[in-house]
Amino acid sequence: MFGYRPGTVLARVRAPIVAVRRITPGDDAALAPGSDGPSLPGLAGSAVVDVPAPGHNLLRYRPDEVTAAILGR
Repeated sequence: MFGYRPGTVLARVRAPIVAVRRITPGDDAALAPGSDGPSLPGLAGSAVVDVPAPGHNLLRYRPDEVTAAILGR
């Protein structure tokens, strides 16, 4: 577990990577509505998408938004 280096492993992925973050009102890291979001450092073609949700399980609470983020809609 402690030997895992995400930057090294994810850099070998040959598909677009979408990081979906849960945000709650007042989060400092939240993106402005409608913005594309930042790229992940060192990972070309990656993106970060914020999804407002009441809990940590985004697929349970916001399945449509998570699916749209992954599909790029």
